[in-house]
Amino acid sequence: MMNQSQFETLFSTCKDYIENQDWVALKRAIVRTPSLKTYSNGDDSLLVHAIDIGPNAVRKSVGCGISPNIRYTDGSTMLMRYASFGDLEMLQFLLRNGADVNAIASNGETAFSWSCFRDQLACAQELYAHGGTWSSAFQTPVELAESSNASQELIVWLRKILE
Repeated sequence: MMNQSQFETLFSTCKDYIENQDWVALKRAIVRTPSLKTYSNGDDSLLVHAIDIGPNAVRKSVGCGISPNIRYTDGSTMLMRYASFGDLEMLQFLLRNGADVNAIASNGETAFSWSCFRDQLACAQELYAHGGTWSSAFQTPVELAESSNASQELIVWLRKILE
């Protein structure tokens, strides 16, 4: 069995695999040590490291078995981040690969609410189509969109789906 120091060394080595795009070695390490799939040390995880490198590294890392549901310290997920950025392609990729569409961050928000707050209509529509729900305890979707100066197009769409 591996001690914590050995695990941290392996975690660091896996980050190097991602940086060097050595997907075979990363997959081998994950198969041998499955806990790497979901391991997070604060805001540091293999998936977060892949994001720093770029979308292809995220795709390849998830393809190697890294969970798309790893959490940041604030409870947010990659899906929430990409919904907020308006990156529809990465959002769709994460959904196809098991991202939890209704994961709730520490502040009570979901990816759907993040997309509405950031005026990302296409992402909000995609999340809604995949069963994305609203979980803000503070405001309705329309109130949140209006308070964040979202486009009229998003506000009208929200009103339509909430009727």
